[in-house]
Amino acid sequence: MFVFFWSAALSTVHAAVDFTNPLPFGVVFSSYMCAMMVGSIVFTLMPPSHDKGYYVLKIVLTSASICFLSSILLKSEILVFWAFCMFEVCVGAYFPSMASLKGRLIQDGSRGRIYGILRLPLNLFVIAAHSLAEEGTYRICQGCIFLAYTVQVIIIVTMCS
Repeated sequence: MFVFFWSAALSTVHAAVDFTNPLPFGVVFSSYMCAMMVGSIVFTLMPPSHDKGYYVLKIVLTSASICFLSSILLKSEILVFWAFCMFEVCVGAYFPSMASLKGRLIQDGSRGRIYGILRLPLNLFVIAAHSLAEEGTYRICQGCIFLAYTVQVIIIVTMCS
């Protein structure tokens, strides 16, 4: 959902500050892609361990939730931009973390079927979120990230017991 609404959120904050110049969307998007790359590099540079994926995922989900919450609460254009950049760092670390967890938890033969089944609720969520106002969408995304963190902690506690 972030992909669809970041420009509108930044434009709203930009207009509230009364800047007359248009936002440099190309530079902003490039900054997000660089931040995402930094997150991936951070994951790669962390020392390998058995629990690396779980550990990184906990940090990523907590940090992403804080970034979304701060983007809702902050009214400064530069602070919202940096909150979004930090969110993209989290996204960059999320993908390799999830890939390592999926590789360990889901067998190769059933991976395609499971991903296909999970696409339907994901697409329904995207359609529902598009029908909401942009701030409502960020609140829902922040809540979903926090819910994902809670579920992950429950799974880790259950697996360790």
